[in-house]
Amino acid sequence: ALFSSKNLQAGESDYAQIRLENKIYASFGDRFIFRQFSPPITLGGGTVLETSPLKYHKRYIKDITGLLNGLEKNTPAERILASFSIIDIRPLNIKEIQIKTGLRSEETYQQLQQLIQTKQVKQFSLNKMDDFLSDSQLQQIHLQLANELEKYQRHYPGRSGMSQAELISLLGKKYSE
Repeated sequence: ALFSSKNLQAGESDYAQIRLENKIYASFGDRFIFRQFSPPITLGGGTVLETSPLKYHKRYIKDITGLLNGLEKNTPAERILASFSIIDIRPLNIKEIQIKTGLRSEETYQQLQQLIQTKQVKQFSLNKMDDFLSDSQLQQIHLQLANELEKYQRHYPGRSGMSQAELISLLGKKYSE
């Protein structure tokens, strides 16, 4: 699925989500070529930016394109920030960030420490592992919390507020991890 057009002419480029019949092993930054067998024609090629993307939906095109633009950047910090999706908000551990960005372990750790110091990434521990969320993800969660509470207040104007258990149950469906 091409992101901004239906067809590409020779020399043009676009982001695409490629669905294959069989699983393959690919990493961030790997190059690939698509060829037709008979007659032998090279159809195109590119570079892997995301190895486990969300399924392509037109309604998320702006967010997905922003994420891919960030992953395509050369600075490690920009690639790390782009690895945090605001569509599928969930914490990432250091291994997942390494896989998404193609960075070495030491470089990932150093960059994460700098991003934590500049308050662009938050670190917390779940199940004895360090997990990370970006500031933009936390802002999105905050916005969704406020929206849910506002909806509840409109629906039940006489009540003093939503119980913590009810709010956790409601948001737990979105943020199961």
